[in-house]
Amino acid sequence: MKNILYIKNMVCNRCIKVVKEELIRNNIDFKQVGFGFIEFNEKFSNINLLKSVLEKEGFEFVEDYVISIVSQIKVIIIEDIHHKKTNHYIKIFQIFFLKI
Repeated sequence: MKNILYIKNMVCNRCIKVVKEELIRNNIDFKQVGFGFIEFNEKFSNINLLKSVLEKEGFEFVEDYVISIVSQIKVIIIEDIHHKKTNHYIKIFQIFFLKI
């Protein structure tokens, strides 16, 4: 399906840790887990397994494109306010003009 899938409710480092642990526990190969996303080494197609793993931990797989954009913007704002990791003006610009 896709190399990057977007996830709702991932707002802290603990969330990232939990998702990584669950992916490993369920033998799901991944490249990277970050705030609001999972990046896979190759196209991932077992969406039902991923949904089950995420929902068990209180996360939600984002299937709708518009909702995925909103989730990405939320992550950027959270990173900027709480973690001081991004310049959200540049990132929001990139999302709107590079992904839409």
